[in-house]
Parts: sequence; structure tokens; C-alpha cells
Amino acid sequence: MSLKKYSEVLQTSMKLAGLDKPTQIQNLCFSKYKQGTDFMVLAPKGTGKSTSIVTGVIQRLEKATEDDAPRAIIYVADKERALEMEALFLKLARRTDLRVVVVYDKGIKVRQRIDLYLGSDIVIGTPKRIQEMYHQNGINIANVKLYIIDDAEEIMKQGYHTPINRIYESISKCQSIMYINEYDSRIEKAAEIIMKNPEIIEIPDEIEEID
Repeated sequence: MSLKKYSEVLQTSMKLAGLDKPTQIQNLCFSKYKQGTDFMVLAPKGTGKSTSIVTGVIQRLEKATEDDAPRAIIYVADKERALEMEALFLKLARRTDLRVVVVYDKGIKVRQRIDLYLGSDIVIGTPKRIQEMYHQNGINIANVKLYIIDDAEEIMKQGYHTPINRIYESISKCQSIMYINEYDSRIEKAAEIIMKNPEIIEIPDEIEEID
């Protein structure tokens, strides 16, 4: 697959970022984002999972809406990965008006609440902080279309499956996606709750400059 299947705006940003052609993981996930079906990606580190998430979300959402409620929630394991993904969104969504808000543990909660109040299309965050913001009415999930968990097995090992499941159950309808490095019983149980007939996409080792 060439970059031509992506929007012209995203094509330009990808080329400026040195992504002249989609990687294997982007090729396999592109149609799944477009179809809106639930899927799980089993891939080792360094295969470009983060880039797959970012390009998939940008392609699906395209542009900001007049509503301030987010349409994508992306869980990450820690602050470092939250900021890395934010930076990748800022790089690849630079030619769109999509609004990205990041919330994470030990960050300034008041500042994060203000950022959410001002409006977002995409919320990236750690499970604990997303849970806190949700219970304090800081995150409106009425418009969520994409519910994504990156490094899902690590997050489940941290014991955050319950809040993730509960927020999912409060969403009327969305596409659920999990990116994992390994499949275990925790992932299986989580998939039974937050996914509907997910397809599993396996990616062999492949090195990509941007992850």
C-alpha cells in the first residue's frame, strides 16, 4: 500500500516526517480503522505501533468538530509514553486542526482539567488520571468513537482493567483497539469485555524509525 490511500494532508505530514511509505503494521491496520471494527495488534516493540495509532486516528477523525468532547481516548502506560505520543500527534497532525490533550499522573491536575474544558478531539492519558478526570466530569465520553489501549498487557498488569472496563461500558458505541507485545489471560479477559469479535493482527519483527 502506498501513501495515496491516506488523506492528502496526512500524506504531506508523513513525508515531512520521513515516512515515505507505510510500514507493515500501518498497511495491515489501515483498513481496520476505516471499517470501524474491533481489532488487536500483537507486535514486538520497535515495529511502529505508535505511528500506526497516530496515523489511524488522524485518518479516521480528519478534523476538529464544533463539539468540545473527545472522539478518541488513548491509554498509555506512563507519562513518558504519553508525551511521546503527543509529540508524534503534533508532528503528523500539524496540518489539521485536531486538538490533542494529554493527562497523566503527577501532572498538574487543574491545568489538565482546563485543557480538557477548552475542548479536545483526542485524549491521551494514563489509566489512573483518565479515571480521575472522568469521575470529576472532566472527560465527556458522549462522542467517543475510538477506544485504544497501547501496551495493553502492561496496563492490565498494573491493575487498571476495572476502570477501563467501566468507562467502556458507559460509551454508547465505539471501536475498541488494543496493541500488545504479548497475549496472556489478562488480555483475553479484557477483550471479552471491551471488544466485539476482534480480529488479531500479528506483526513480525520490523524496525521503524518512529515508534
